[in-house]
Amino acid sequence: RDTDVEEEIIFEQQCNVRNSDAYVIKLEVECDFDQIQEIVARSYFVGTSNYNFPFRIDTIWDSSGKRYNVALFTDGYETIETFADDVRAEHSLYFDEDICTNGDYMEIVIKQWADNEGTWRKTLEIDGVLMSRYTSLTAPTSSSIINGRLGFADTDESSFAYRNSLGVKNFSIREY
Repeated sequence: RDTDVEEEIIFEQQCNVRNSDAYVIKLEVECDFDQIQEIVARSYFVGTSNYNFPFRIDTIWDSSGKRYNVALFTDGYETIETFADDVRAEHSLYFDEDICTNGDYMEIVIKQWADNEGTWRKTLEIDGVLMSRYTSLTAPTSSSIINGRLGFADTDESSFAYRNSLGVKNFSIREY
């Protein structure tokens, strides 16, 4: 669903998928680098509503200018492979305007599952291109329910609750 960022939006899920479950998260994020460059501060615009969140997408200022940052939290994953040009701390992928290849929105897909041998896997794809892959011999330890939200913190009073007007649409989560 499209969002109106002037009001609090929480993308509620109905199936209570947890951070320790096998899941697929899909969403589309607006590709508008003119807007990103106009943002004064770091701007968190979608993540999950608990502190054991599996992902966060925001805009961040660094020496290269304002950019997208996609952070997949990878505690417990032993093998981390990334296919993006700018990766920091093994889980934060930074992207410039060239990430937007399919028009006004980019599609982000995050999958987590256990294979037939019991190895846990997590992947990040953007517009159908694999950006990172993670494996672990043990299951994730956090069992928090995943609910997407605009902003970073639980309340607007938090110093981390920055929001911008980039569009987020078609958020979905399901068991995998």
